[in-house]
Amino acid sequence: VLLDRYTDVRSQHHMRNATTWLVNTAAKARVDRESWEMLLGACATRGWSIPFKARLRRALRGASN
Repeated sequence: VLLDRYTDVRSQHHMRNATTWLVNTAAKARVDRESWEMLLGACATRGWSIPFKARLRRALRGASN
């Protein structure tokens, strides 16, 4: 919802940084699969890359459920 609401160029930089932070934090916290997939979907929708370190951390640690 937030990504759809703030679509102007000025807010996109902030939203990308915030989403990247959330992806990294979610990988560390071992969030459930549904939450992880929603974050990845948000990145994919906007064409933002998913940090390699977060993907690796997620693969090595796994999820809570």
